[in-house]
Amino acid sequence: LLCYGVTKMWNHYRGRHWHTALENGLAPIGAGLILAGVFAIFRVAGAGILSWVVAGVAAAILAWRPKLNPLILLVGGAVAFAAWHGMVPSG
Repeated sequence: LLCYGVTKMWNHYRGRHWHTALENGLAPIGAGLILAGVFAIFRVAGAGILSWVVAGVAAAILAWRPKLNPLILLVGGAVAFAAWHGMVPSG
Protein backbone atom coordinates (compact mmCIF):
# COMPACT_ATOMS: atom_id res chain seq x y z
CA LEU A 1 0.00 0.00 0.00
CA LEU A 2 2.87 2.32 0.76
CA CYS A 3 4.41 1.76 -2.70
CA TYR A 4 1.04 2.35 -4.32
CA GLY A 5 0.60 5.64 -2.47
CA VAL A 6 4.11 6.84 -3.27
CA THR A 7 3.67 5.94 -6.94
CA LYS A 8 0.36 7.80 -7.06
CA MET A 9 1.94 10.93 -5.58
CA TRP A 10 5.06 10.60 -7.73
CA ASN A 11 2.99 10.48 -10.92
CA HIS A 12 0.82 13.36 -9.72
CA TYR A 13 3.82 15.73 -9.72
CA ARG A 14 5.36 14.45 -12.96
CA GLY A 15 6.61 17.22 -15.23
CA ARG A 16 7.37 19.76 -12.50
CA HIS A 17 10.89 21.16 -12.39
CA TRP A 18 11.72 19.78 -8.95
CA HIS A 19 10.39 16.37 -9.96
CA THR A 20 12.61 16.22 -13.05
CA ALA A 21 15.63 17.41 -11.05
CA LEU A 22 15.01 14.78 -8.38
CA GLU A 23 14.66 12.01 -10.95
CA ASN A 24 17.86 13.08 -12.72
CA GLY A 25 19.70 13.25 -9.40
CA LEU A 26 18.50 9.86 -8.19
CA ALA A 27 19.26 8.00 -11.44
CA PRO A 28 23.03 7.61 -10.78
CA ILE A 29 22.33 6.56 -7.20
CA GLY A 30 19.95 3.85 -8.40
CA ALA A 31 22.45 2.66 -10.99
CA GLY A 32 25.19 2.53 -8.37
CA LEU A 33 23.02 0.52 -5.98
CA ILE A 34 22.19 -1.96 -8.73
CA LEU A 35 25.88 -2.31 -9.62
CA ALA A 36 26.80 -2.79 -5.96
CA GLY A 37 24.16 -5.51 -5.73
CA VAL A 38 25.62 -7.25 -8.77
CA PHE A 39 29.11 -7.16 -7.23
CA ALA A 40 27.79 -8.53 -3.93
CA ILE A 41 25.90 -11.38 -5.61
CA PHE A 42 28.87 -12.25 -7.81
CA ARG A 43 31.21 -12.28 -4.81
CA VAL A 44 28.93 -14.51 -2.75
CA ALA A 45 28.27 -16.85 -5.69
CA GLY A 46 31.97 -17.18 -6.50
CA ALA A 47 31.35 -16.05 -10.06
CA GLY A 48 34.10 -16.75 -12.55
CA ILE A 49 35.24 -14.94 -15.65
CA LEU A 50 32.39 -16.34 -17.74
CA SER A 51 29.85 -14.75 -15.39
CA TRP A 52 31.50 -11.37 -15.75
CA VAL A 53 31.70 -11.69 -19.54
CA VAL A 54 28.04 -12.72 -19.88
CA ALA A 55 26.94 -9.89 -17.57
CA GLY A 56 29.05 -7.35 -19.47
CA VAL A 57 27.79 -8.49 -22.87
CA ALA A 58 24.18 -8.43 -21.63
CA ALA A 59 24.64 -4.92 -20.22
CA ALA A 60 26.20 -3.72 -23.48
CA ILE A 61 23.39 -5.22 -25.55
CA LEU A 62 20.74 -3.64 -23.31
CA ALA A 63 22.51 -0.28 -23.53
CA TRP A 64 22.55 -0.60 -27.32
CA ARG A 65 18.97 -1.95 -27.64
CA PRO A 66 17.08 -0.95 -24.46
CA LYS A 67 13.73 -2.28 -25.72
CA LEU A 68 15.07 -5.80 -26.29
CA ASN A 69 13.26 -8.44 -24.27
CA PRO A 70 15.59 -9.44 -21.39
CA LEU A 71 14.42 -13.05 -21.64
CA ILE A 72 16.37 -13.32 -24.89
CA LEU A 73 19.53 -12.37 -23.02
CA LEU A 74 18.68 -14.75 -20.19
CA VAL A 75 18.38 -17.64 -22.64
CA GLY A 76 21.61 -16.55 -24.35
CA GLY A 77 23.42 -16.56 -21.01
CA ALA A 78 22.03 -19.99 -20.17
CA VAL A 79 23.21 -21.35 -23.52
CA ALA A 80 26.66 -19.82 -22.96
CA PHE A 81 26.97 -21.46 -19.54
CA ALA A 82 25.66 -24.79 -20.83
CA ALA A 83 28.12 -24.73 -23.73
CA TRP A 84 30.98 -23.73 -21.40
CA HIS A 85 30.27 -26.62 -19.07
CA GLY A 86 29.71 -29.13 -21.87
CA MET A 87 25.99 -29.62 -21.31
CA VAL A 88 24.95 -28.91 -24.87
CA PRO A 89 25.14 -32.00 -27.06
CA SER A 90 27.30 -31.43 -30.10
CA GLY A 91 25.35 -32.66 -33.00
